[in-house]
Amino acid sequence: MKRSVRNILAQLTVVLGFIMVAASFSQSAAPDQKVPLHPKPEQVPAGAVLPQAKALPDLTIANIEFSVVQETTWGTGHPCKIFNLVPTVSNIGNTPAGPFTVIIERNKGAGGAFELACPACAYSLPGLAKGESRTLEPRQFNNCTSEDWNTFRVTADPARAVNELNENNNTMTRSFPQSRPGQRPRP
Repeated sequence: MKRSVRNILAQLTVVLGFIMVAASFSQSAAPDQKVPLHPKPEQVPAGAVLPQAKALPDLTIANIEFSVVQETTWGTGHPCKIFNLVPTVSNIGNTPAGPFTVIIERNKGAGGAFELACPACAYSLPGLAKGESRTLEPRQFNNCTSEDWNTFRVTADPARAVNELNENNNTMTRSFPQSRPGQRPRP
């Protein structure tokens, strides 16, 4: 009987020791106490263990710039413009990004689908350092056709070759202002 009581006491001592060690390592906010995602120091309870951000790149299109190269007229004498589209891609993540592509697509207008805007509208990049931005070579277009093909979409890493913090911020869409009579510019 003495032996079994000793065994039980020894087991209880071990279990209590584990509980005390676990409690000292996992002191954090009480379940009813919310800690914001990016807390200020006074919002963090003493001894709280905060999650660390994943170490990943995050590619995004930082800007799409249009610049007019030439003003001209088309077939019926309506004014139109030849313009450059210049995209800028950034890595806003916390690690470098490996190789990826950037593509420029153009909308076929009237609710049409986006398609690759030109044969040279796919850029291959060797990567981007953490915090780096790169302005890519311009691609030239015009708004001289009778079609409404002036909405462009630029996408970084369309094939999702780079594992990122946020895969939902890789695209930016912009429209070049119309210059034909009866059509108003888009925001």
